[in-house]
Amino acid sequence: MQGLEIYDETPIAYSLGNFLANNVNWSNGDQLTWSRFERTGVILVAEISTNSVLKVEQIPVFDDGVRVSIDHSGRGDQYLEKVNGLLDKGVTEKSYRREKFFVETIKPIVAQLKWSKLKRIRLGHFGKLLKLFSQ
Repeated sequence: MQGLEIYDETPIAYSLGNFLANNVNWSNGDQLTWSRFERTGVILVAEISTNSVLKVEQIPVFDDGVRVSIDHSGRGDQYLEKVNGLLDKGVTEKSYRREKFFVETIKPIVAQLKWSKLKRIRLGHFGKLLKLFSQ
């Protein structure tokens, strides 16, 4: 989900997230699984009149892999608070690039980390990593 803002008294919902987030099974046996955040979506409820939007409400939902239900854990509300807060601050090119880098680069890397692999990391690996980023 990417948040909701009011612009000139008109609500804009940029993305409601994933309502359904089934795992993807590749032919080579690999599986793409979704994180808790990626399995959370939003139902947008709007009360409208003939010439205006009177009220808008975001209701977080969660797909647990079996069914989609209203999220009562509080995490969906936290996600909404974060994305709506980012919109309140204003989306700049810099903030967009930073968030895009986090979502497309850092999150997938962290999702693949396992303790069995982490315990093999040595101090010298960080030097190699810094060298790669500085090039």
